[in-house]
Amino acid sequence: MTVRAAGFAGLLLAILFVAAVGQEHDARLRLVAFGDVNLGRTLGKRLFREEPAFPFERLKEMTRSADVAMVNLESLISDQNGETEHPRSNYIFCAPPVAVWELKDAGVDVAVTANNHAFDYGVTGVAENIRFLAAAGIMPVGSAMEPEEGIPSGLLERNGIRIAVVAYTASMNFRSGWGGWISGYDSARVARDVRNAREHADVVVANYHGGAEYVDAPTSQARAHMRFLIEAGADVVIGHHPHYPQGVELHRGRPIVFSLGNLVFYQPQREWTQVGLGAEFIWSRRDSIRLDSVRLFPVRAGYQPYFITTPEDVRRIGERIRRLSTVPVTINESESCFLVDLTDDRP
Repeated sequence: MTVRAAGFAGLLLAILFVAAVGQEHDARLRLVAFGDVNLGRTLGKRLFREEPAFPFERLKEMTRSADVAMVNLESLISDQNGETEHPRSNYIFCAPPVAVWELKDAGVDVAVTANNHAFDYGVTGVAENIRFLAAAGIMPVGSAMEPEEGIPSGLLERNGIRIAVVAYTASMNFRSGWGGWISGYDSARVARDVRNAREHADVVVANYHGGAEYVDAPTSQARAHMRFLIEAGADVVIGHHPHYPQGVELHRGRPIVFSLGNLVFYQPQREWTQVGLGAEFIWSRRDSIRLDSVRLFPVRAGYQPYFITTPEDVRRIGERIRRLSTVPVTINESESCFLVDLTDDRP
């Protein structure tokens, strides 16, 4: 090799090294999470008949562009020969198999399956739900195919950052029979699961389904459970079940969004069941992984939800979130979102 060639080779190696260091420095992960999704009942009938529905049409620009998109799937996906709600109770419902492709088309990566409706169609429904989601390339988190196998956490890697997702429910519509199939909240399990997830991931995101429905704030039990998830090692906790958007707090410097409320869920009887939140979390890797920002986007929930952008509605919803939060929340009317202050950690 000539001196000139050796010099060029050295320069090339230096460029590649700098590029690699810069890539590591610039590693970034953007997760967007939404609340309750019900693709059963009336919407499920439309999907079963293959009628145009497009439930995620007005949101999928955000979900598709995210590194990880996650929803709380209240309606398990099961082939019940066209049944999308029980003939004797509309509190029991499911989505037809074709519904999974609506999630896929929207770019959903993770479906949370630990909730009070997860056992609506028994063991068969649980197993079918997992199979249909997995076949579409969507990761189910919060349920198991076989009880003896345990309930796995989800693990993904994006842009060199590994993210683990765990999910638990403290609310179930059935008193027995679901143990081992659905991830019920238990402090010992939480501590074990989150510890194991931490060993394999840079970021741990926990979902919690519990508390009371149609209330502005978490119950004392739900608050304690979500704080324990942080204490066990979760970086972020996201709440579901109230069907109302609730506030935010920092616990030990880490955010808890107490409830994202509804997304694809038609409940017109109350004002706040018609409003949900999309939560955007952005992490970056510098010397270590750091959560750079949390933004909340107001959504008009229903059969085909959409982002709320009218200034007066953004202000009204933003003031609600500010009032219900224990950390400062800034209303950004120009971007129709609410920015959570991650530097404030009040007791």
